[in-house]
Amino acid sequence: MILYILQFYLQLVGVTIDTHTDRQFTQLQLVNKKSELVITGTSTQHDWSAKALSMQGKTNITLDGNKLRDFSWLEVSVRVSSLKSEKSKLDENMHTKLRIEAFPEITFKLSNATLHDDHIQLTGNLTVAGITKPINTSAVYSVFSNEIALKGEFKVNMTDFNIEPPSLFFGTLKTGNAVHVSYSLIFN
Repeated sequence: MILYILQFYLQLVGVTIDTHTDRQFTQLQLVNKKSELVITGTSTQHDWSAKALSMQGKTNITLDGNKLRDFSWLEVSVRVSSLKSEKSKLDENMHTKLRIEAFPEITFKLSNATLHDDHIQLTGNLTVAGITKPINTSAVYSVFSNEIALKGEFKVNMTDFNIEPPSLFFGTLKTGNAVHVSYSLIFN
C-alpha cells in the first residue's frame, strides 16, 4: 500500500517508478539557455542565418539507469519574434513573411519516435505561419544524470508553408527556397 501511495505522489511531481524494473518515466522541460536552434538559407547575394532566442518544450522519456528506453512525446515551440540575425532589416522581412501577427509561434509536435543505439528517428508535424506539414529528422541523443540532449537537422522549403521566398530590388536579390534548420536541444 505504501508503494502505491509513493507512486501516486511521484506521478504528481512528474516522476513515475515502474515497480517491476528499474525504469524511470519522467517529463522533462527544455532548457532555453542551453539549447540552440539556427535557421540558415541562401540568396543570390549572400547566405543568411537566424537564431532562435526563445524556445519552450517538453518531452516524456523512459530511462533504464542512464540508458534511454522510450521517447514517447515531444513538443517544441519557437517565438517568431525571437528569431534574430545580424541584420535588423532581414529580421523584419523574416517576421513579416512568417506572418508574426497571426502566427507568433513555430511548433513541432512528435507523432512517432524510433529509438536506435545512438540516435532517434523523429517524425512529427511542423507548423509554420499557420501551415502544418510532416517532417522527419534524425537526432543524436546523449543522456546525462538529469538531462537529455538531442542534436540534429532537417531541411524544408519556404513554399511548403505558403511562404514566397523574398526578393528585393526588382528581383536582382532573391532568397533561395530551401531552409536548413539545425538544433541542439537540452531537456532536464
